[in-house]
Amino acid sequence: PLNGELVTAKGEVTLRNNSLFIKPLDSTLKNLSGKFSFINGDLQSEPLTASWFNQPLNVDFSTKEGAKAYQVAVNLNGNWQPAKTGVLPEAVNEA
Repeated sequence: PLNGELVTAKGEVTLRNNSLFIKPLDSTLKNLSGKFSFINGDLQSEPLTASWFNQPLNVDFSTKEGAKAYQVAVNLNGNWQPAKTGVLPEAVNEA
């Protein structure tokens, strides 16, 4: 109803093999799967899995809506083999 009270938006999002483009890094997480929930501007993820630079990645995040800005926390965890990332020069991969 339009009675002037503040509205709360909340819910849960399930990701299944999605892609996420990270504009400041000009890079994309692929095969992103997992869940996150939100209450207005506050987001909280469960552990998510993805592929980044052809390597497996675990990630979780949270955001907190502040008076003037959002606080963002992102945790990444991976055990990568640099030669398989596809971003190193071939000479480095063969060394």
